[in-house]
Amino acid sequence: MNKRHWTVGVIAIAAVALIGGLIWWWTCPEIDAEVQEIFTLQTQMFSDEFRSRPEAERQQLLTDLRARRDQLSERQQRQLRELGGQERGQRMQQQIQAYFDLSPKQRRAYLDQQIHEMEQRRRQFASRANGAGRAGSPQGRGGGGRGWGGPGQGGGRGPRTDEQRDDFKRRRLDSTTPKQRAQMSEYFAALRERREQLGLGR
Repeated sequence: MNKRHWTVGVIAIAAVALIGGLIWWWTCPEIDAEVQEIFTLQTQMFSDEFRSRPEAERQQLLTDLRARRDQLSERQQRQLRELGGQERGQRMQQQIQAYFDLSPKQRRAYLDQQIHEMEQRRRQFASRANGAGRAGSPQGRGGGGRGWGGPGQGGGRGPRTDEQRDDFKRRRLDSTTPKQRAQMSEYFAALRERREQLGLGR
């Protein structure tokens, strides 16, 4: 995956996550206790404290958590995914609102900071992918047939149909206000334009 495709993908995922988080925030069903605990543990596994632990300990914790996640019902797995969407959506909404709270002169520096962080994540992703390839693991996660995503990303599910994807996007868009959609569009357009100005491509 080249840099441009990775960046476009990150921006698209961020936009979808924001809309999904808004839907979850407004509907907010009661969360199953096991789902909440698994989500909390998954979130902790992206912390510096977890990364500082010995490799064997981290792998064992990941294996144990994956086993617990495998035992979730379809309803619980859906809650876990939606809970992850809530967190990402809230984070992105705060990021966009912070941008519009700034003066026009300050917004460029803010975009530069966001782009710098995106590039850091892209390099880290590429580094992990290269390391997994050298280790010869097809999944790139030290064995196990299921993928390992971020908080709220379940593994082992079959791909959605085109109809399911279209319905998913339509329901999310229907649940946002015109102002929110306009702000999202303006923010991501400014982000793409600034990337081009910095010679990073869209």
